[in-house]
Amino acid sequence: MTNHFLAAIKDKIMYARGIINRRYAYQGPHSLTLDIINACNINCVGCNYHSFRRNKDSFSPEWHQEKMRGEDFIRIIDEAEKMNIRHIALCGNGEPFMHPDILQFISYIKQKKIWCRVITNGTLIDKNTLHSLSSLRLDYLTLSLWDHDIERNEELRPGHKEKLQNIKKWLNYYREKRMVSPAINVNYMLSNRNYNFIHEMYKFAKENNIKRISFKLFRILEGLAEDYALSEQQIAIIIEQLKEISRTDRGKIVKDIHYFYRFLQGVHPERWLYLNDFLLYMPCYIGWIFMTISLNGDVAPCCGCPKYILGNIYQNKLSEIWNSKKYQEFRYRALTDKSSKEFDGCRCKELCAQHQLNLMVHKHFGRFVSPFVDRNQD
Repeated sequence: MTNHFLAAIKDKIMYARGIINRRYAYQGPHSLTLDIINACNINCVGCNYHSFRRNKDSFSPEWHQEKMRGEDFIRIIDEAEKMNIRHIALCGNGEPFMHPDILQFISYIKQKKIWCRVITNGTLIDKNTLHSLSSLRLDYLTLSLWDHDIERNEELRPGHKEKLQNIKKWLNYYREKRMVSPAINVNYMLSNRNYNFIHEMYKFAKENNIKRISFKLFRILEGLAEDYALSEQQIAIIIEQLKEISRTDRGKIVKDIHYFYRFLQGVHPERWLYLNDFLLYMPCYIGWIFMTISLNGDVAPCCGCPKYILGNIYQNKLSEIWNSKKYQEFRYRALTDKSSKEFDGCRCKELCAQHQLNLMVHKHFGRFVSPFVDRNQD
């Protein structure tokens, strides 16, 4: 029996204890997402920070230059180790590989024997970077590809055809060298521009030795890219394609595909929002298993609740924030009543960022909370 398996059993027991308690966490979060930089080298249409449709003065020049300091990073990772956090994802409001210390950051996480993932647009990676990441034993490289087709990608990221060609070049090198580390995951963002090309995306991923594919709906912010919104008919077409793939894929490549199309079956688009009533009734377990830290030090329960600030690492230790009275109150309300006003700034009523993860966790721990009926099961 491996140490990893033993740790997994211990973690499940600790999470179960916390969920039964409704408030307290007997174990640190399983996953921590850490923002490390604001700067970015591309201008995705739907990005809240760098969209070419966004007013250039929306964020100050100083904001664009902000990045995590090495000493702060080390302190956070040291605390994460003490809290038994298993997974750390490096991301940001910008592109992580623009941080000059990105390789040192990865190295420090791996020295602590913590699983590490970097979420990237992939445009700054080359052959040498791949070998560096492999030698550092990076576990996962999550590529926010959005779309691999040059013309469709140009609509999402105008003026970056050469960057997409570069991504395809290093993916081809990765395949030819039969590299296995880091494993590569691809995020595809589905909109009314590419909703009927899912089979093509799946084929591209298989051909390029991609470990996992994640399909997500292109989240549209008010004032940005409303013309990319999906209709109810287009969502139905997405569901059918996903079902066809699930019959052949059997969970080998497409991540959480069943949870995703169950969610889609309950979606009713309203303007640019994707509402789903079952999200209001689904217990939220994020308070025990997930945490995000923004570049300014604010701690939030997940990327879907960025305004639900539970503390700041420059004012308190991470462990103090984790079981603070405010965090415990969040856990209780998220588990029992997400209709309260505290969740007005969260996406629980629309495109929940963690619905797939919550459904998976519910399979393990749902017996400990009030019954929840998954209205979207076949």
